[in-house]
Amino acid sequence: METVKTFEWEKRRLLFSPARDAALDWMDAFAQAPSVLERDTYVRIYFSCRPKPVDGRYVSYSGYVDVDKQDFRILRVSERPVLELGARGTFDEFGVYPFSAIDVGDEVHAYYRTS
Repeated sequence: METVKTFEWEKRRLLFSPARDAALDWMDAFAQAPSVLERDTYVRIYFSCRPKPVDGRYVSYSGYVDVDKQDFRILRVSERPVLELGARGTFDEFGVYPFSAIDVGDEVHAYYRTS
């Protein structure tokens, strides 16, 4: 029988909140579906968020926050969405959510389902 390694999580604090930590029109609420890439001195966390609704309609943008590996302080927040909204009538007209980020050579690729 295979032994399964388990982890114990320790809740520390709210790490990032768009409303609290970013003054950007496209990033008003939520930091959902995180996808994490580890770097030498920091961790980049991609997430989906929403601006305030327009005419009762929401869209979803994806951005990132970089946090220090040692003390988890915020180093950077993306100034722009990492993916733009699709053209009118396309599957991503209102954005994509969620996506998985992976390193491919010197690039970061984002993968998501369209259906």
